[in-house]
Amino acid sequence: MSAHTHQQYSLPGVMHYLQTEFSKNERDRITWELERAEMKSYIASLEGENKELRRKLAQLGSAETAADAGSTSAQVASGKVDSESLMKAKASVEDSVKDIIHLLNSPSVLSQFDSLNGRKAPVHEMERLALNKETGENNGNGINARSVVTESLFADNSAVTAKKGASNNTGSVGHISQISTSENQFISVFKNNILVTLDEKLKIFKIDEELQCNETGVVFDSLDIANIRGLFWLGSEFILALDDSGVKVWSLIQQRVINELNIFDEKFGITPALSFDDIIKVDFKNKWLLLQSGDNVHILEFSDMKEPHMMTLANSYTVSSSRVMDVLLGITEMSLIVLTASPLSLVIYDFEGEVLQRVALDKEVSEKLVGKQADAHLHLNKESSKLIVQLGKHMVIYSFDQKRVVLQHTLNSVPQSMYFKYATDTVGLAYDDGTVELRELPEFSHVIKKYIHNPESKSAGRKDVLIEATRISNFETILLSLSENVLKLEAFEEKR
Repeated sequence: MSAHTHQQYSLPGVMHYLQTEFSKNERDRITWELERAEMKSYIASLEGENKELRRKLAQLGSAETAADAGSTSAQVASGKVDSESLMKAKASVEDSVKDIIHLLNSPSVLSQFDSLNGRKAPVHEMERLALNKETGENNGNGINARSVVTESLFADNSAVTAKKGASNNTGSVGHISQISTSENQFISVFKNNILVTLDEKLKIFKIDEELQCNETGVVFDSLDIANIRGLFWLGSEFILALDDSGVKVWSLIQQRVINELNIFDEKFGITPALSFDDIIKVDFKNKWLLLQSGDNVHILEFSDMKEPHMMTLANSYTVSSSRVMDVLLGITEMSLIVLTASPLSLVIYDFEGEVLQRVALDKEVSEKLVGKQADAHLHLNKESSKLIVQLGKHMVIYSFDQKRVVLQHTLNSVPQSMYFKYATDTVGLAYDDGTVELRELPEFSHVIKKYIHNPESKSAGRKDVLIEATRISNFETILLSLSENVLKLEAFEEKR
């Protein structure tokens, strides 16, 4: 009897695997082509700047040589300042060139360039294919759901205590989550940090190793909740806020605003000029802040993001489209996804306004399901490369890997809050009656978890429920819901 056990493969499974890998390779190829073009442009810009600096240094040297002994002290001082600034700029350019050369010489980048040029094909280990392998035990819904936290956090700031412990948060560093807002309510998470509105104040809570939700004592007193249009995490120590006075960076350690940029001032040179009252959509990723104003989409690029107190506006872009229903930053660097009407389409632009891809949805979606423009929203899952186009209560799921619409489903009512995260394609839905649902693709029609956010509420009207989620361990997720000054946490295990 052979001592080795061979994996059993099926032809449809192998073909499906090869097709999936081919789609991923195509997406990676497009991504790296864009990044390579961006890098080439950046190198050319630096080389031009370096030449200009060399020319100015040569002119300065000639001027100093030709200057007579009777030059005034003011002229000498001015020349010294110019020389120092030029030398600093030259050193900065040289450092940037060194960084680019280091990146180009790294093995990972070289291998990616080789694959782009067709000199190297990716190698896959077929032994890792378990196409016919049974999965572990679950509850029949692909998930081991268990309610770990069922108590509520009210405005008296009492802590939510977990029934059971869990391991440390293992969320990826650098993940930035846009805040959910409704009627001046806010909730957003970064790893085990929770930013939430309670008692009409923005506060920070932490989920510790024992799954206890503890108040940190950090309160955003200088931020007017009524005027906040967007809040984003810059790591675990800083938060970027957008209000009617511009962009502000708040330090959680110093508990104060450490940087302010009035992007609505004409001196920043943003054209057409931005007006806070005209902003209808805000998104943020890495160093890019997206602001939608009608059919104009402004993208602001910030510099010195590693030291937020030094953050400045480095560049700005404006992309004009037509009949914009919703917009957000794309999967690749320097790209954005626009949902347009008449005809219903997804259009992917670069920051220069060039169309990279256009996906027609009018043939996929019935016109009667499109609904009003206000009911259209985009929800991007970067981990699985999928996009949910929400048209009222009708959901259209588009896969960038497969380059097609993979699923459509009409809900019973319009959700007022959603999140779409993680490689398991987890979708959280909250409705105005206080109901919270959890679904997963591809079985989107099946509800794997459902509960009423606050069954003790005496309000019989609309409940503005906001939901978010964060990872506590590889297969354990905390679902957060907020409404009527009540924050509730539920933990569940996603399917493996």
